[in-house]
Amino acid sequence: MKLLIINRPRQGRQQVDARRFQKMLDAVSLSGIIAEYHALQTVKELELVLVSVQPDLVYCANYNIQNAEGKDISIQQYLLDRKIAYIGSLPESLELVLSKSQLKRKWRQDKVATPSFFTLEMVEGKAHGLEKVLQEGQYPYILKPDREGNSRGLDENSVVNNPAEFEEKAQELLQKYRFVLVEKFLGRSRDLHEYTVAMIGNGENRLLMPAEIRLKVPKKVRVITTQDKDEHMTRAEPVRDPQLIERLSRFAGKAFDSAQVRDYARCDLLMADNHLYAIEINGLPMIPDLWFEVCARSASLDAGQYLNAIVAAGLIRAKRQGKINATIPKRMLDRLPESVMSRLANE
Repeated sequence: MKLLIINRPRQGRQQVDARRFQKMLDAVSLSGIIAEYHALQTVKELELVLVSVQPDLVYCANYNIQNAEGKDISIQQYLLDRKIAYIGSLPESLELVLSKSQLKRKWRQDKVATPSFFTLEMVEGKAHGLEKVLQEGQYPYILKPDREGNSRGLDENSVVNNPAEFEEKAQELLQKYRFVLVEKFLGRSRDLHEYTVAMIGNGENRLLMPAEIRLKVPKKVRVITTQDKDEHMTRAEPVRDPQLIERLSRFAGKAFDSAQVRDYARCDLLMADNHLYAIEINGLPMIPDLWFEVCARSASLDAGQYLNAIVAAGLIRAKRQGKINATIPKRMLDRLPESVMSRLANE
């Protein structure tokens, strides 16, 4: 079975990403999969790689790729249109979870609890939506770019406590981002816990694996930034309590179902004063990644096994849909726990 791993690295991250994906190559190669990694930026590059590799299955680490006109288009839609099987969600689900505000509206529709929110938009140099927030005035709020992941655009000044702070932060973000999410900040609750729940598989038997996220050094304003993640200032710990695992998994399962993600994803939750709130879903979570790895430990999967489980989930689903003829290599079956393979195979 041939697996193609494609990635569109950000400027300056080519070597970092290459080292990261080498871990994935090593893990799946040990399971009998022929895998190649290619960093690329354009559709033309992708077309050449597809012809050269002739993969059975593709793993894409990004949402977009540049077409001949220099415009970003969906990689997943490109592959879908050409009937090329890939690991991960459909383009419409990825588009939904990429927008925090659209996802939160869908959650509200499906009765998945999420903090109250507003959206701001910059149109032709004019900010829209400020007045509604100023009229409501239920501070504190946290302001985030609506369509960015990995905590980009967040810092301790993202939490605002009064109209002056709100207007200053809103204008700052709207100079960089067209859409901004304004969300009720729960970080000052008396009893606050932050969780992330990793998902592998599809249907009722998918794996739902929660971990608690903690700051190694307490902060005055509890906001996890990109810098905190890059400098490993957070610590993920598997959830051990069976009742809490069940509660978090059930809640996250509803959030995942609402978004209709498939194969693998990760959902961030907050528990404030014993109430659960869905915060966001990462439809293309970074892998290999320490947080996902810690989550996987609750399913007795090690750093290499959970990567193989993700590949297996996509392969099983694509095969059931008649989009692929390849079978799971015996070495992968031997390497993954029987209980995990049983669940992934019995969607």
